[in-house]
Amino acid sequence: MTATWRMVTKVVVIEGIERPIIYPLNRGGVWTISHNYSFSQFRGEFPDNAFHDHFARDPVTGSTVETSPFKGVFVIQPGAAAFTPLYKPDRAPLRSPGQATYVGRFKGTVIYDPPGLYLLDRQFRLQKLPSTNTLRRASNCLSICRSSRHC
Repeated sequence: MTATWRMVTKVVVIEGIERPIIYPLNRGGVWTISHNYSFSQFRGEFPDNAFHDHFARDPVTGSTVETSPFKGVFVIQPGAAAFTPLYKPDRAPLRSPGQATYVGRFKGTVIYDPPGLYLLDRQFRLQKLPSTNTLRRASNCLSICRSSRHC
């Protein structure tokens, strides 16, 4: 009898990436399904927390940004097989990156971090956003509407 249920806590499918991302219950790491339909570890450095990892996809470039308060900010390009680390936590400028969402009018991904909001542009440069009423409203969109058309 196969204990497949131990392998799956959360499954994430990212448009442009051919394999699913599988967070296991108690097997460590992050897994996927290989070409011969068996479990295999997801290649490269990758956050492995099913509850705290967040994904945001840029519909124009197709790149997907992944944030983890424990491991930092990563990106994967369409068709790639591994994520690329961009920013580590506990180093300037990010302490513990959390929720992320793509905001069309900003042409980038807004990332929440305890000191404030940051914008990751399409060249993967990070800049702190000023704290204004407009940006506080954008912050609320991260957790409420998850859609840039309301921001």
